[in-house]
Amino acid sequence: MIILGFSFPQLVAVFVLILAFIPLVGGVAALVLVSLILLTQGWQMSVTFAIAYFIYLQIEAYVISPRIMSKAVSVPAVSLLSLSLQAVHCGASWARLLRFLLPHRY
Repeated sequence: MIILGFSFPQLVAVFVLILAFIPLVGGVAALVLVSLILLTQGWQMSVTFAIAYFIYLQIEAYVISPRIMSKAVSVPAVSLLSLSLQAVHCGASWARLLRFLLPHRY
């Protein structure tokens, strides 16, 4: 935000820091709220920030966090794949059972 020439980047950075502690929705809430605040400085600045922060959120969610979690938990990838396939099979079995037991309403 300093590069973009925003008026008070430190205050907004603290705001984003506080919102980032909320799991799952904190980063997106920060993206939306800060983008709305940046609209006071111009739509170009708001769109540029939104795109850059969205790219950061994607890298954090799909590259950084999985690496940290895999080292912390140390579960082999093969077992994760096996568990996910078993979960899909179990869910499909429950769906078939419910479809059989519940009457059709159409």
